[in-house]
Amino acid sequence: MTTFDAREEAFERQFVHEEDKRFQERTRRNRLLARWACARMELGPDAASRFTDTFVAQTVLLDDEALLARLAVELAAAGADEPVSVLCREMQRCAGLARAESRGGLALDQGSSLEPAREFDERGTISTNAACVTGSDAEGAMPKGAMPKGTMP
Repeated sequence: MTTFDAREEAFERQFVHEEDKRFQERTRRNRLLARWACARMELGPDAASRFTDTFVAQTVLLDDEALLARLAVELAAAGADEPVSVLCREMQRCAGLARAESRGGLALDQGSSLEPAREFDERGTISTNAACVTGSDAEGAMPKGAMPKGTMP
């Protein structure tokens, strides 16, 4: 095997590993989001387990917008309407937990977020009316090195 072939195989293995990790994080995010929805719908343990398993299985291939729409329909059907901004914020929180869990190997589900969603503009100031940022764009919500006003380094 030549050096070029070895490098190509290494890049392919790395790509497969990164895609698998991304899939696992997305699945974990969807599971955390489904658990949050179960709490909002006030489902019992058995119903919550069935809902979570079904939701995760059926949303594996959906994009984020379709997933949020599906979740909104499920919540509305149970009489627990939530605005899209709340769903989006909760999805971001769950994505952050899933990323942290995959890096640290710990289950970090500690409840839902309570504060309104806040984004930071390029100057580091808070913008409360920013659009929902998900997936790989979520890391770019605040520029590197920028600090929110009133925060000490």
